[in-house]
Amino acid sequence: MTDVIETPRLILRPFHPVDDVADFQRIYGDPVTMEHMNGAKTPEAARISVERKAAKWQTQGYGLWCVIHKADGQAIGHCGLDLLEPLGEVECAYLIDRPYWGQGLATEAVRASIAYGFSRLGLDHVIAISEPENPASMAVMAKAGMHRADAVTVWGRPFIRWVINAA
Repeated sequence: MTDVIETPRLILRPFHPVDDVADFQRIYGDPVTMEHMNGAKTPEAARISVERKAAKWQTQGYGLWCVIHKADGQAIGHCGLDLLEPLGEVECAYLIDRPYWGQGLATEAVRASIAYGFSRLGLDHVIAISEPENPASMAVMAKAGMHRADAVTVWGRPFIRWVINAA
């Protein structure tokens, strides 16, 4: 079973595929929200993505949470930790629905996820990657305490790798 994390404005909880699919079909179907995430997903691809996120905890022991906005109870995205296989490192990945942008919610979720990685998983560092043309994502990483490390190629595409160390 996955842990539930509460921050001042968010609840990071396990995905419930049956309950969460409709919300994520909406979120993942928005081309603006998904611009830096390989574009909008079809409803079927969104369903499969939610199911995979839920299953990852069983196979890996950690994964991404469904992010709930406390003020309105709405599922607003995902955040958490996942093994970025091409680099062999644990990545903090996140996505927040467009109506919730600009409120610091992604930074809040990222900080909680990183803290979980250090305190519960005993990681010595966590990375994040961003497309070079995504300054908003890079601002989240910087505000979360990560530092810009280097340029990497993942899935044949260029990214900037960010790192935060437990120490």
